[in-house]
Amino acid sequence: MIEVRRAIDHDCAALARLHARSLPGSMLSRLRDAGLERYYRFAIASPVERVWVAVDPEVIGGCVLSEEPGSVLGRFARYAPLALASELGTAILRDHSFRRRMVKRLREHGDEPHAPEVTQIFTDASRRGEGIGASLLRTCEASLRDAGVRNYFVHTERDDNEAGIRFYRREGFVTIGESQSFGQSFLVMQKDLV
Repeated sequence: MIEVRRAIDHDCAALARLHARSLPGSMLSRLRDAGLERYYRFAIASPVERVWVAVDPEVIGGCVLSEEPGSVLGRFARYAPLALASELGTAILRDHSFRRRMVKRLREHGDEPHAPEVTQIFTDASRRGEGIGASLLRTCEASLRDAGVRNYFVHTERDDNEAGIRFYRREGFVTIGESQSFGQSFLVMQKDLV
């Protein structure tokens, strides 16, 4: 039976591996398992992020909800500055396109909504279609409602992501704009909770 619960430090290695397999093109996946594990330790300890896992009995899904999504990378860099710098430096040396995207990201000044955002959500590919992602979102929404929040956001890749966009629309999200991050185009989607 699938259980959704708050993530604990013990989950970080499994979250990192699943994140890397599920979201291979994400900036965080460039950090590889050790860097991703540090990221999830940071997010679990953070007072403005909430991390949930879906387990059955192993980790089969993960979700990060941030109250301050625009500052996550900066706060993570302060949390693990040498490790992050080393891992990003290695990624930049290995991949020239990543270097260009990173430089572009550092120059961007977005008009992003300042509200809670699901910054990561992913499930094991072999378990997709079982409602795991929807269960993770419902857990986020219950937490947000308890805090009196009226809406929240997701950014999802605009190109080659029909399944992800359909998922969010099915869950009640509407597209309110577009954004650029690390040289990629994203749809900004919002869901009202009232």
